[in-house]
Amino acid sequence: MSRNFGILKQNAKLFISRSQNIFENLAFEEWLLRNYKPDEEVESMLIWSNKPAVVIGRHQNPWMEADINYLRCNNIELARRHSGGGTVYHDLG
Repeated sequence: MSRNFGILKQNAKLFISRSQNIFENLAFEEWLLRNYKPDEEVESMLIWSNKPAVVIGRHQNPWMEADINYLRCNNIELARRHSGGGTVYHDLG
């Protein structure tokens, strides 16, 4: 779903994911990056919320960044994004 977003430029695009699955949302983000080519004057924003998940950067070691046993016991997904950067926690909030 996309629509114009009033506080951005008039022709901005807002993408809202209805999925709460971290893997689907990361895949959609990657698809947008590779396939959505707005002209330079268009601002774009992607909004999502995920069920509990820990997301690590491309080159991070999951065992150094997260307590894997805790994640398993608490049904928290562990995902790796295509880009670099630090570890972040996602939830529905």
